[in-house]
Amino acid sequence: SRALPQLLPRRRSKGPMSSALGGTAWQPQAAAAAEAPPVWDEASGRFWCRTRVNAYELPDGCDWQRAFRDVLGAQGPPRAGRRLQAHASDAPAQIPPREGAGRRLARFPSDPDKRTARAAHTAALLQMPCHAGVQAFRAPGSSAQRGRGRASPRDWRRRRPARQALVQGRALAFFRFGGRVFASEARCPHQGASLCEGEVGEIEDLVDGRRCYVTCPVHKMQFDLADGSVLEGSCPPLRTYGVRISEADEVRRVAMVEVGFEALASEYFVG
Repeated sequence: SRALPQLLPRRRSKGPMSSALGGTAWQPQAAAAAEAPPVWDEASGRFWCRTRVNAYELPDGCDWQRAFRDVLGAQGPPRAGRRLQAHASDAPAQIPPREGAGRRLARFPSDPDKRTARAAHTAALLQMPCHAGVQAFRAPGSSAQRGRGRASPRDWRRRRPARQALVQGRALAFFRFGGRVFASEARCPHQGASLCEGEVGEIEDLVDGRRCYVTCPVHKMQFDLADGSVLEGSCPPLRTYGVRISEADEVRRVAMVEVGFEALASEYFVG
């Protein structure tokens, strides 16, 4: 299962965004652990790769969702868009359109109310104190790690609530909902928008129970974080990956995340 229930102990936060600003100090051993080679596990049928992601430093998506709804609700009801009105010079009868003539937007037709709702959603995302993701980590030994321009973990936590990391050359995004941690590709399979900047949350499902999702910030495609299935929109499914915790220390609040790949890139075996 890609969703690991109760992976971490659930702790009630004092405010809707307190978990996005909390967490422990950066662990120096985490960077060295990320350089460890992948480990093949026969039982799961995956290569498990260490990351520099501490699950305790991932903000809680449930808290983020509540804060986002507060921001969205504070904008008030959407204003009705201007609609086209008949003019005295218009033809008395509307000319029916030809079959198949012109191009139509399949996902978002030119509806003023829908455009207004989408604009309000995007504006609320921009007003959030942190996004649903974090900038990608640089590869070990990169110039950003050796010196100038390196962002501190405190900056990462202050800016965003999920985390994006580079694992085995793949840009991944990590999300946490209580004790459940999810990993997926960092870019939307539709047109490559950063999913870390979209909306995250939970929804009720009569069949599958509670489902955690991420929404593309640009075209509002919505994906199930457990299996990558498309919940809303029309595009290829999101690529998701197995997650497990390699080491956990509740006292020090350290739980380093590992990602499982069914296969490694061919470049890994060269040289």
